Amino acid sequence: DRPEIMLAKEKLNDLEKSIKEYPKVKAELDRTFTNIKSDDGDTILKDKINEIRDKFPNNPFIEGYTKVLSLQNRIKKIQDELVKYNDDLYQNQEDLKLLNSDNSSDSSVESKTNTINDIKSKQKLKGQEIIDTQKDLTTAESDLKKKMDDIKKELVDSSKKITDDIKK
Repeated sequence: DRPEIMLAKEKLNDLEKSIKEYPKVKAELDRTFTNIKSDDGDTILKDKINEIRDKFPNNPFIEGYTKVLSLQNRIKKIQDELVKYNDDLYQNQEDLKLLNSDNSSDSSVESKTNTINDIKSKQKLKGQEIIDTQKDLTTAESDLKKKMDDIKKELVDSSKKITDDIKK
């Protein structure tokens, strides 16, 4: 074989291998992500991603998907923080009602009101963070899809180059 055909065959084999590995690895990463229930989920997911990257280096599909998963994990983490803020807000609002009904000091009421306002500000920031991260996620997903389409096109082109050479 000529050098360019050998290169095309090698590239074709690498692409085929990447395509074959992707569904299995994606399923494994999805399982890990789905099963995360604890605060150490970040560490568990990062460890699994690093393990996968070590096992399947240079697989563009896996690399793109790990970015998508990391963003999904970030959104989940922010949503968990929002749940905690909602709980804190509810508790502080209930405390404020008690303070108001007990004719507590103005400073106690003001302090509790400030705490409530701080929580609402944090909720707003986290809400915006979710929106921004979802935009990043959408971009990462579309980048992954484009990369997959480009690689599939490369696969077809490499196959065509090899087939054309065989016909010569």
